[in-house]
Amino acid sequence: MTERARREYALALQARYAAADKRGRGQILDEYCRTTGCHRKAAIRRLRKSAPASARPPGRPQRYGPELVPVLARVWEASDYLCGKLLAPMRATLLTALERHHALALRSPIRAALLAASPATLDRLLRPLRRRRARQPRRLAPALTTIRAQVPLRTWSEWTGVAPGAVQGDLVLHCGDTTAGFYLTTLVAVDVATTWTELQAVWGLHYYRVQSAVQHVGTRFPFALREWHSDNGSEFLNEHLLAWCRRRRIRFTRGRPYRKNDQAWVEQRNGLVVRRLIGYDRYSTRAAFSVLQRLYGLLRLQLNFFRPVRKLVSKERASRRHIHSEFAQKIPGEGSPDRITVNLAPADIRKEGASFDLPIALGILTATGAVNGNRPEPCAVVGELALDGQIQPVPGVLAVGLACRRRGVRTLLVPSANRLEADMVSGLTVLAADTLREAVGLLNGEAPSPRPPEDLPAGHWFGSRTGPERFGLAILLRAVVRWRLEPDPWL
Repeated sequence: MTERARREYALALQARYAAADKRGRGQILDEYCRTTGCHRKAAIRRLRKSAPASARPPGRPQRYGPELVPVLARVWEASDYLCGKLLAPMRATLLTALERHHALALRSPIRAALLAASPATLDRLLRPLRRRRARQPRRLAPALTTIRAQVPLRTWSEWTGVAPGAVQGDLVLHCGDTTAGFYLTTLVAVDVATTWTELQAVWGLHYYRVQSAVQHVGTRFPFALREWHSDNGSEFLNEHLLAWCRRRRIRFTRGRPYRKNDQAWVEQRNGLVVRRLIGYDRYSTRAAFSVLQRLYGLLRLQLNFFRPVRKLVSKERASRRHIHSEFAQKIPGEGSPDRITVNLAPADIRKEGASFDLPIALGILTATGAVNGNRPEPCAVVGELALDGQIQPVPGVLAVGLACRRRGVRTLLVPSANRLEADMVSGLTVLAADTLREAVGLLNGEAPSPRPPEDLPAGHWFGSRTGPERFGLAILLRAVVRWRLEPDPWL
């Protein structure tokens, strides 16, 4: 039962409940709770209410009304139909451009409300407009059963770890509102391993034209075409294309009928490239064919050499849902992406606090080549890294220095504010840095900048020590006479 039905039911029972005695009210409450599943106290509060004075629906009053939709529609169209999250940071610029160049007149309340709307509100207001956009009609032209039997199925789960040369292909129809008659099409071919994309305008739907387009696209890939995967349309599943693939030893597979996820890579490119730029209009002339060919010649350069893509590197299952743990961003025309893994071993020791900020940052810079990783001896690092690159002090540097000496590590990089604390450990070379840039320079062998001598500030960490009194007095005594800590039996 919905909340609206509960309110209507309670409204119908309020008159009886107000006129009934104690026993009658109990029976009405029992009936209401059994029917709605509501708690008895909530039922009492609801049935005691009088009829509302106004017909305003419950909840917060509406803040963004329908008067915003026409203006938002023009802004959305000018942004090339972006989603709410991408449209939100651009709406002020687009509104200014529309007002200046397209004579858009806005009242101050509408402009203020449009600029104050959240991305979720923008998506909610745009939802009816998205549903109103034209959709391509479905073309029913399945291949013959005998041809389909010769082409094996390949589902979405069989594309993991494929090598370059495994290509998915599909046709985008420029038919407008109807599939009747002649119209142009676009062949989209995507390599799954590298996301290299090729586009080819096709004169119609004849299987010979489609096979020629597949052959032409195969010669433009920077690697040999080894596998071809398509849907179940007769423009692909025919004797002509099947024989061509067999002669060239190209593996020919198909997806399941009406399961677009089996060729998800090419389906995504259909919308991102062709539909977003070409639209849903009908094209059937030689002039349109020539323009499409010239446009696709430029698009292949932009898609394959100047547009980065993100590919999932690994994922793990946790609590019945897939968590995408690592992504790699690359350009299809370049090599495989580098994978950086930060190892905080041993895994059985709990790690907390901000002391690992600087080691993780320097580890990533070492993996990318910004820091020289071929040091003659190991170096320990501890410190907290701020968002502006400043290195903040951390507690426990003395303990870290003692641990480094026990393990044979003779160099320790610490924040400058912790240098005096680290200098108390004998036999340890202490490097101090104020910023991440300075820490990178020290690890690359640059000479440290001269620093004025500093005294241990009053009320330093000795004042907040914990532990046995004898241990604290011994450390305090050695700090006062400025001795360096030596490996004594009682430490």
